[in-house]
Amino acid sequence: MDIPDIFISLATGASIILVVAILIWLALQLSDRIYPESVEADDEHYRFKRQITKVLIVAFGLIFLLILLPISDSTRGQLFSLLGLVITAMIALGSTSFVSNAMAGIML
Repeated sequence: MDIPDIFISLATGASIILVVAILIWLALQLSDRIYPESVEADDEHYRFKRQITKVLIVAFGLIFLLILLPISDSTRGQLFSLLGLVITAMIALGSTSFVSNAMAGIML
């Protein structure tokens, strides 16, 4: 592989990461406008809706990023496997740690 080809590949990957990061940020800003933190809502599940919306935006953004990265299919599959293992480990080990407190905070 020539130096220009490597540079083009790196520039493409960096631009994809930048665009997806901007889209995630814009989606989070939109969710803040839909569910503002300073509002005292009558809905008892208002905070849960706000938190789960943000978690889903970030999760889908991460999956979208992994799909769009210019990497081989085997590497992409390994990254998805790693992501699944990390999520599974967080849930399994979350009984007495920070993750359990975060999960409890989402459930409030």
